[in-house]
Amino acid sequence: MPVFRARAPALSVVIRVDGEVYRQLPLYADPYDAVEIDIDGHNTLIISGGEVYMAHADCPDKLCVKQGVISRNGERIVCLPNQISAAIE
Repeated sequence: MPVFRARAPALSVVIRVDGEVYRQLPLYADPYDAVEIDIDGHNTLIISGGEVYMAHADCPDKLCVKQGVISRNGERIVCLPNQISAAIE
């Protein structure tokens, strides 16, 4: 008989730039956190009510913005041109 394990609740979002941890923030900020990242480009990440999304990016394809909202443990947003990722952990 298979054993099912409940996933641990997601508590934070870890933002990495060039593979290094830039910031780790609580997932449930009130009312919200807007994180401006100006390193290899300009990105704005919004954290609100247990959800995270990329509101702005100056990269050419904007795939990170088009990806939409993430909210579950293990999900991530990646901006390859600006070398930024945000992962729910």
